[in-house]
Amino acid sequence: MKSGKGAKKAKGKARKNSALKLDAGAVGTLNLPLLVRDSPQHVYDAYIMNLSGTLFNGNLLMPGVDKVFASLSLMRRRMVFMSSNSHTSPDSYQQLLEKFGVPVEVEQIFTPVRVASEYLARNFPDARVMAIGDSEFLAHLASGGVELTNDPALTDVVLVAHDRDFNFGKLDLAYRAITGPSKAKLISTSMVRAWPTAEGGMEPGTRAIVRAIECAAGAKLYANIGTPERDFLDCVFNHLEIAPQHTLVVSDSLTTDIRMARSYGVPTALVLTGEGSLTQAELASQKDQPNFVVNSVADIVPHYIVDQL
Repeated sequence: MKSGKGAKKAKGKARKNSALKLDAGAVGTLNLPLLVRDSPQHVYDAYIMNLSGTLFNGNLLMPGVDKVFASLSLMRRRMVFMSSNSHTSPDSYQQLLEKFGVPVEVEQIFTPVRVASEYLARNFPDARVMAIGDSEFLAHLASGGVELTNDPALTDVVLVAHDRDFNFGKLDLAYRAITGPSKAKLISTSMVRAWPTAEGGMEPGTRAIVRAIECAAGAKLYANIGTPERDFLDCVFNHLEIAPQHTLVVSDSLTTDIRMARSYGVPTALVLTGEGSLTQAELASQKDQPNFVVNSVADIVPHYIVDQL
């Protein structure tokens, strides 16, 4: 990780670039209508697409994805993919997409472990991190250069991801890291209350773990770097290098992805193949309402274009 003056300079530059992106994006989307029940009649320079519920139903690719990808590739449009699922790494998503004949580079995929690694490099470059999450999450943090520790006395940051094996022992270590001499900062990759399961039900989300640690330690969350906070899109746009107003975020989630994109000044399209419905979009507060509502990801590019290619 970076250290000293170089890290401070990089951090300042990232903040400046982030502010410029937000201002430019916000101006660019001021006049866009909301809840347009039609495909965008404009081809964007870049597309940021959610994975679960948008491109995938469980482990099955949604119909029409291959045609949309082929069309965007022929038009040389940039595509990146995002997920709030901390159990699946960018490498695993890449393999899943390639299994369905959709070749992508791992650099196109943004997940909590990638966002966390880059956030820590910018904001806590020399931090020793106590990470709560599954083995794949921890392994990818370590491979990304994050220094991991289970020693509360040495911990600078307690980083919380979704962890189905969270237990009293982990709670106690986090408690001692936050309340002990090191006064570790508590950071979360998500504050989602509940996650959908593969069986179609729901299970407690990362928020439950964060609240348990907050309650035990008498501390407040220092930062949530997952959706709907802007850190996730900061990471994406630092790599994408395309203005927010020329980008379309495509997702099935109103209160996380759509809200995040709207606050960032990015045009949005809600797909009705996941958790969000048209009724929910109509009843949502304005900050959560998408610009476009389409049946599926197959509708994010005008059909007359897809049909010609």
